[in-house]
Amino acid sequence: MAHLADTVTLSEPFELEGQAPLFDLRIAYRAWGEPRADNALVLLHGLSSSHDALGERAGSGYSPHGWARALFGPGAPLEQPGAWLVCPNLLASPFGSTRPADGLPAVTITDQARAVRALLRSLGVERARAVIGFSLGGTVALRFAALFPDEVEAVATIQGPMRLPAAACERLDLQARRLLADPQLRPGDEAASRRALARARIEALRALYPRDWLTEERNRFAAERLLGAEAEEFARVFDPYCYLALLRCFAGADASGGLDWLEARSLVVACASDELATPESMLDTFNALCASGAGARYFELQGEAGHRAAFLEPEALVPALRELLAG
Repeated sequence: MAHLADTVTLSEPFELEGQAPLFDLRIAYRAWGEPRADNALVLLHGLSSSHDALGERAGSGYSPHGWARALFGPGAPLEQPGAWLVCPNLLASPFGSTRPADGLPAVTITDQARAVRALLRSLGVERARAVIGFSLGGTVALRFAALFPDEVEAVATIQGPMRLPAAACERLDLQARRLLADPQLRPGDEAASRRALARARIEALRALYPRDWLTEERNRFAAERLLGAEAEEFARVFDPYCYLALLRCFAGADASGGLDWLEARSLVVACASDELATPESMLDTFNALCASGAGARYFELQGEAGHRAAFLEPEALVPALRELLAG
């Protein structure tokens, strides 16, 4: 499958929500297939992933790459011959788009959606066949569809609600505040800052992996070693200030406006054991979409994999996504 990794730098000032315009905004992306503006399928990554959705995963621990490979990669169940798969890198991500170190202030879900649109327009895409987002990317997908309803035929959010439950928002905000207050988080001291980020990431992983799933085949100490190793690997790859910005973006996200008149086909995927994007928050999202009468569908993953379900059990998503893409 042919692919392209590139970066677009906007020539016009980018209007940030509630902020001064930002000049020379950079949006990294990766694309697979022959460029076809009339058959673009957009994939949006989660908070800790990259735009290399179909790339090779690095080892069995943390890897920001290859998260959609089992679904859309070569020979995968949802491989789309003739489609042009485009995966933008979200703003504030450390993998190529404009980030805090480049002068990016606080970024909102609306900023993310408008950046996705700016990238698609620069690539000549005026209407996407589908926009499919995972976790934070799912919330961005909803906001994109609400802001630009004429520019998307179908939208799917996989464990990304229109807004997180209050308890989840508080949890993410607490993680951000603890990381910011960590005395080892010091600009210019990379080693110390990595230790601070690893501590913050362990907190997040304890919420992302439900305890029952972690300890099903391991004892508690083995589970903690697993989390510690993944957090250390994450801290070697990610940037702590990017992590802060993305935590706050997700915690403050509200994509509810406009969903009740959205005309695109839509799919909402939840997981029964998800304590971040709870089934209740995903059902609220589904009900908001149903109000438009545009043919929303709700699908719930079972099992104990929590907020990692879509990545640990991707085969369970195939029937619902296949139906969405078939129109």
